[in-house]
Amino acid sequence: MEKIHKDFHGALSCVFQFLDEKYGKKALEEYLHQVGENLYRDLMKEIKMKGLVALEEHWRHIFTIEGGEFEIDRRDDKEITLIVKKCPALAHIKKGNILFTKISASSVR
Repeated sequence: MEKIHKDFHGALSCVFQFLDEKYGKKALEEYLHQVGENLYRDLMKEIKMKGLVALEEHWRHIFTIEGGEFEIDRRDDKEITLIVKKCPALAHIKKGNILFTKISASSVR
């Protein structure tokens, strides 16, 4: 089994809050954009080569090793939906009473 350090999610939450409070929403958005491009570079290449099946494989892998509860509905090569029933990151943060940022995902685009 792969090693997972679940405290990563809480630490990342603190980084989000710090950037937002110290530098503002725009800086947080730029940080998330840069991290996303770097972190998911290989996944983006896979999606371009294999289509949405690559994204499905990625989600299944991550949510399985982290102990999440989820469903994936992929109707064809143009539509895929991830239904998260139990988010392993949020469950760990809540269980440990770890600081979680007040910033919602919907407030950062």
